[in-house]
Amino acid sequence: MSKYIRKRRTIRVDGYVLVYLPEHRLAKADGYIFEHRLIYEETRNCCLLKWAVIHHIDGNPSNNNWSNLRGMAHDEHTAFECYKDMNSRLCSICGKNSKRTQETERFGRRPVWLIDRATKNLICNQCYYAMRRARIRTQTFNSYVAGLKTRD
Repeated sequence: MSKYIRKRRTIRVDGYVLVYLPEHRLAKADGYIFEHRLIYEETRNCCLLKWAVIHHIDGNPSNNNWSNLRGMAHDEHTAFECYKDMNSRLCSICGKNSKRTQETERFGRRPVWLIDRATKNLICNQCYYAMRRARIRTQTFNSYVAGLKTRD
């Protein structure tokens, strides 16, 4: 499959395969380069830039079959990964998967999720604004009571 298979290989803890090839232009300081980048360059007959991202379609970083690799820009990969993760997220308050979406110029229609600052959990748009309304009402009531106490 690849002429680099016979080279010294190692597998990282996260599953990515590294090949020892110190003469390659994209090799790190220790002489290793990701095998999937080599295979992509070889099979597509291209020259990858340092900031190019090679995505594993099946999500398995050890599966470096040429048909499982897809090249993309970093922001495209980030949007792809975030959108994929959004489909299975549940609100930490109501336990529902928010179907409400928002149109963005860069990424198209995306689910709307917000982060609860107190717990750092993801919450749906409806729960966020319900909490916000309740917090404002509580703060308004507390400031009203505090104002009455200072008058006495």
